[in-house]
Amino acid sequence: MATNAANPNQALVNAWLVQMIGTVVLAGAVLMFFKSGAMPRAPGSDGGINWPLYALYAATAAIIPAMLYLRNFAHVLHVDRAAMQANGGVPDPTIRPVLMRALRVGGALAELPQAFGVLHLILGGETRWFLGATVVTIALRLSYRPFERKK
Repeated sequence: MATNAANPNQALVNAWLVQMIGTVVLAGAVLMFFKSGAMPRAPGSDGGINWPLYALYAATAAIIPAMLYLRNFAHVLHVDRAAMQANGGVPDPTIRPVLMRALRVGGALAELPQAFGVLHLILGGETRWFLGATVVTIALRLSYRPFERKK
């Protein structure tokens, strides 16, 4: 009985799935932590400065690095795909680690909006803006998927 060969992209897909699930779990843990009352909320305005608003601006600006790095990730992904096609479906051992590193860096950059969303909560901001930053993080993560739909 013949068995199917393992998907050469499985390690990439697993790393991406772990990042995606980690984002959702982290959001749930942060919400549970703040809902439990374990973290006293800072006042929303201190001396006339609205710090939660600045954290929200930072969360919005944090989209930029992830979007800029996406171009590099896409280039490395296309180089990896071309090398796999040239090698008969076998990943190139010199390019695949570069792609894994690009996936990790892109994942870290995609987490920035959520990180600033946590800061927004710490500074006394609203939960809905943290959830919005988390949705943006998930959308950015979806941009870094290392696979394509089969045609």
